[in-house]
Amino acid sequence: MATSIGAFVALVAIVSMRSASTAATAVQDNSDKAIELRFAARRLALDLNNIIRDTDPNNFRLVVGVEDSGYGTQSYLTFWTALHEKARQGQPEGDVYEVGYYVTGKEGSPVFCRRVWPHPSRDVTEPGGVVTVLSDQIAVMRVTCFDGEKWQDVWPDDAQELPHLIEVTLVAKGEKGMALSESILVTVITSSEAQAQAQAQAEAEVAQVEGAQGSIESTSSGQTTTTTTGQTATGGGR
Repeated sequence: MATSIGAFVALVAIVSMRSASTAATAVQDNSDKAIELRFAARRLALDLNNIIRDTDPNNFRLVVGVEDSGYGTQSYLTFWTALHEKARQGQPEGDVYEVGYYVTGKEGSPVFCRRVWPHPSRDVTEPGGVVTVLSDQIAVMRVTCFDGEKWQDVWPDDAQELPHLIEVTLVAKGEKGMALSESILVTVITSSEAQAQAQAQAEAEVAQVEGAQGSIESTSSGQTTTTTTGQTATGGGR
């Protein structure tokens, strides 16, 4: 009887230890993924906070799209930003870079990558750059842009202005189907800046219209003078 009780107690202790060990492993795994999520989100937020803001569409770039990467529908993000560190040590570079974020596959698993191109140009259709894998735990990236009225999943490359807000959500798959996520919200154009840009654009359009009207009036005036002069000269000849 004593032997049976002792064996039962030992079995219960072993099962409890295994359960505790499994739970500790799951907690540690989720903790590691949460750290990677925060690191990737902060890196992305830093780049977005330094996005090039300009009223001339030739001086900035932002592309947000959606594609099927083989791991479900994913967002991709490309923009010009100001960086304080070089992409390539010992190479001549400016302080404006093209940065891209996307999810791709590596050895059958999704990975979250950051691409840095030190020579941004709209004339280059397939830019290269230095690609860094920020995390092999992030499986999903979602990007949406707020244009002042509604949220959009796509921001085209030929857009004439930047959105007011950009929201990015990164998702990592945890143990037992749990999903860990980290979201960032970056203000690109404030309402006051948007109003100032709209007012400047309206003033430019008014000035353009007034200039065109002035040109028409000047031309009409010239025609009248010429006609009057011709009539006067003809009358005098008569």
